[in-house]
Amino acid sequence: MTLEANFRDFQIMHESISRFNESFAGFLYGLNVNAYCVEFPEAPECPESFARIARKDAEEGASYRGYMADGEG
Repeated sequence: MTLEANFRDFQIMHESISRFNESFAGFLYGLNVNAYCVEFPEAPECPESFARIARKDAEEGASYRGYMADGEG
């Protein structure tokens, strides 16, 4: 009797995990489709994008250092 009850509980747990796995797989598939279909214009696309960001950071850093050298900060 105990073995049968344990296997019944095990079967219920197996079914619950299977339902979760199917639902979670659908969720992950939806995320993948969303990432494939949606464009992210703020994301860097090529090496020039990274170079442009580096130049911008260098210019902002230079202006910040100049601001601090004036003694105003």
